[in-house]
Amino acid sequence: MCRKINKEDKEEMKQIENIWLERSIEVHRFVAPDPEQFWRDRLTQFQQVTKKAEGYVYETDGLVKGFITWENRNKYIYIYELFARESGKEIGSKLLNKVKELNNGKPLVLDVYVLNIRSVNWYSKKTSS
Repeated sequence: MCRKINKEDKEEMKQIENIWLERSIEVHRFVAPDPEQFWRDRLTQFQQVTKKAEGYVYETDGLVKGFITWENRNKYIYIYELFARESGKEIGSKLLNKVKELNNGKPLVLDVYVLNIRSVNWYSKKTSS
């Protein structure tokens, strides 16, 4: 089920942080000689952005399985983060579709590491439809 992030729920925010950190390390191993430290060093920045951004989680049985955060920038929607704990379960698609639905077809904008070919291809396919 998709629902708004409850930013006051410390356990939920911890689950979101854990997904972000685990998946960032996993899919962005190319960013630095020590990718784990690289992403741990950015955790505070992630927490600050997440507190300000709009967001949704996808949860099952009270466990966060994925999340998306974004900012409405007048003419377009800027996606900050979209991560699912597990790939191939359509969680990312459901979250992205929720943002598309909420924002009346405004263009979506996001940054993706060009070396993350899998994500580049996935976003290209999902945002063009």
